[in-house]
Amino acid sequence: MVYRVPVATYRLQFNAHFTLQDARQIVPYLAELGITDLYSSPLLRPRKGSEHGYDIVDPTMLNPEIGNDDDFAAMRAELDRHGMGLVLDVVPNHMAASHENAWWMSVLENGAHSRYLHYFDIDWRPVAAHGRVEDKVLLPILGKPYGETLESKEIQIGFDADGLYFSYFDKRLPLAPQSYHIVLRECVEALPDEGAGSEVRDLVANDEVIANSRFLKDTLWRLHEQSEAFCQTLDRVLAKFNGEQGKPETFNELDHLLDAQWYRLAYWKIASETINYRRFFDVTDLVGLRIENPEVFETRNKRILEWIAAGKITGIRIDHIDGLFDPVNYLSKLQLRLGDPATEETEQFYVVVEKILAADESLPPQFRVAGTTGYDFLDIANTVFVDPRGLASLTEFYRAYTGITTEFEDLVYERKKQVIHDLFSGEMRALAMHLASLAVADRNARDFSPADLQVALLEVTACMPVYRTYVREAPVNDADRAILTRALAEARRRAGTAIEARVFTFVQEVLLLDPPVYIATERDTWLQFVMRWQQFTGRVMAKGVED
Repeated sequence: MVYRVPVATYRLQFNAHFTLQDARQIVPYLAELGITDLYSSPLLRPRKGSEHGYDIVDPTMLNPEIGNDDDFAAMRAELDRHGMGLVLDVVPNHMAASHENAWWMSVLENGAHSRYLHYFDIDWRPVAAHGRVEDKVLLPILGKPYGETLESKEIQIGFDADGLYFSYFDKRLPLAPQSYHIVLRECVEALPDEGAGSEVRDLVANDEVIANSRFLKDTLWRLHEQSEAFCQTLDRVLAKFNGEQGKPETFNELDHLLDAQWYRLAYWKIASETINYRRFFDVTDLVGLRIENPEVFETRNKRILEWIAAGKITGIRIDHIDGLFDPVNYLSKLQLRLGDPATEETEQFYVVVEKILAADESLPPQFRVAGTTGYDFLDIANTVFVDPRGLASLTEFYRAYTGITTEFEDLVYERKKQVIHDLFSGEMRALAMHLASLAVADRNARDFSPADLQVALLEVTACMPVYRTYVREAPVNDADRAILTRALAEARRRAGTAIEARVFTFVQEVLLLDPPVYIATERDTWLQFVMRWQQFTGRVMAKGVED
């Protein structure tokens, strides 16, 4: 097997305004320009109307807004006629938290019983800000506080062929099957004993039937279509649940019904404090995938792997590699799945990663890729147009105009702490609580307060000189050890006497996977913490420095 290496790529952004047929028509022109490979935006199904395609809702099918399988085959045939390849943008880190995403809706509907429970990165037992532990997914999607939203009738309950649902503007949320009885009991009281009333009564009385959401929904829709009495009764009951504006007490039943769900609707402003699912940076409607799970890996990549096996895709660009739990394992597994098991092929399929390297940072050698997408090269190339003699003049003007005289390194440190506070305080607190739980097993650390551990960890995070490290086993390799040691030393310097030195010593032992001999068995537990923390540091760097 001989793998293709692109020489000159041209990126195409597919959406409803630029389709596969449009792309096919310009292939001859691009070939004349000397383009060897198309570089395509994500092709899998995103939210309806998506302009970019990174908000995927179904990774098993082609985006219908850009064409069908025949259109894709026609474009591929045109590329073949001109000897051109196709490099595809792949998004393994996240999916859209949308009602169009059946996996996500299953989790919201069925909670701990969902077939897709382990697909998303959710902390099912977060400690809420008020101290109460809740087994719910927090959905901070409301434009104003929950009570105001409820009593202004912005949250409503409805019914159609897919069952009962809540609507909030363009958002649609399912009801837990076990909560249907709250609505149906009121219907039973208003229906006659025979006919539809008898069937609804049987549904409410049978917990096993209620738990079977598909049967439950199909039965209710059949009754809705066949029984005028049931249809009118359900409409009256739902209208009652939806309350009467200006009468707060009329929303009590809707409030009770919402409280019976596997999720809690909340004001968007509390997301940074209390959100309990991993997001793409701070984007609430993009939920993190647990791509490290073997089943999720296979299901998420199934269509892409089929295209590659059929020779339709000749290269891939992996978006946001630093957001993954274990990038090294993901890339190794990908190459293994892309290789030819019938041969001892050593050449790799063409893969590049979207990765920003610091000036003195190298791509980890254990990454099985051809390289990065080239941000570092572009940075070097752009210096051709920069006259370093102008730096002093620009700096003088900038400081005079803005009044900011802070050194750049200090400004980066301050802004990283700012985004942790403003955007990621809940996630920072969760990491600190995890660290505090590790400290309990260490007789020399168990008396450290969670608050001091949080401050120390925050300081180290703000002092990281790169986006993240890639620790995945002990001992920590030299490159990652050097980065962590540098960050720890800078954190100690900046914290001064505000944090006891012994606290930093414990944090250092954890991050370097170097426990005292008497708790050497804790190393694997520490590794899980470190790998979670590494997913976090890149988000802080991106929002603090880039933004």
